[in-house]
Amino acid sequence: MRVPDFILRKLYKKGSLRETGDGRVAFTLRNPLGKGTLVSPPRFLLNGILAPIGEVRCRIDFARLSPENAYVFTKGETLDIDIPGRLMRGGNRLQIVGQSKEWGDLEIFVEDRDAATCDVPQRDPQHVGP
Repeated sequence: MRVPDFILRKLYKKGSLRETGDGRVAFTLRNPLGKGTLVSPPRFLLNGILAPIGEVRCRIDFARLSPENAYVFTKGETLDIDIPGRLMRGGNRLQIVGQSKEWGDLEIFVEDRDAATCDVPQRDPQHVGP
């Protein structure tokens, strides 16, 4: 059974996307839906750029997930996730791809125009041209 996109988007805490100041971006997932068992390492893409799983920071070691070493994401639980990257002015697209025991393949797409901070390029006053 495929979970509708509008339901999966509820896992992302709107407005939680923020830069942490060290070339990294953090966001929060919260589970208002019900138990979900993650059985493989998820993939996190920010504006189309894949975060290497070994560089994803969370209290869960996503790289070790497998059907034998699954993680149960319970209803009401939150996860703070930190990945390498920078936010863009005007909006950012976050894609999370994973696999759940209960629901099979999952793909979450969210756009967060309300991100807490973003990297605004500074114009060099000595630069001539567009």
